[in-house]
Parts: sequence; structure tokens; C-alpha cells
Amino acid sequence: MSISTAMSCVTGVTDPYIRVKVKGQDGTELFFKIRRDAKLKKLMNVYCDRCAMDLISTVFLFDGCRIQGKQTPDEYVNNTTLQQL
Repeated sequence: MSISTAMSCVTGVTDPYIRVKVKGQDGTELFFKIRRDAKLKKLMNVYCDRCAMDLISTVFLFDGCRIQGKQTPDEYVNNTTLQQL
């Protein structure tokens, strides 16, 4: 199963939190508010739990590059879209 997801940075750089919109391939959208220095693994786990998916069977991409769970949103602050397959 593949899922497409979009993450948009909505808040300013000085805010310690970032709002994330995750859009599934079926058109469903989930919204998250996470700290800029939090590991993306947390977001990936919560997304998979809410969608009743297995984290191992999903791949998160950002501009075509695979996202590792140890990375943080600060590493992507200049970009606007995160995709997950």
C-alpha cells in the first residue's frame, strides 16, 4: 500500500513549534503540532498509529528523498512539502 502525504511549514522560524498537515493518498488530512527539534520518528509513529498502518511498510519522502526518523523539521524549514509513500 502506498500513501502520499504533504507536510507544510505554517509557522515562523522563531516559533519553537511547527504545524504539519499530512495528506493521505485517499485525500484524508491529519494535522500535527510538533517541536522543531523533535525527531520525525515521533510524527511518523503517530501518523501510522492513527491510520492503522505499519511503520515498516511505509516510506516517508521529502522532495523525493527518504526521510530518516532521526531527522528534525529544522532540517526542512526552508522547504514546504513532505511526501510519504
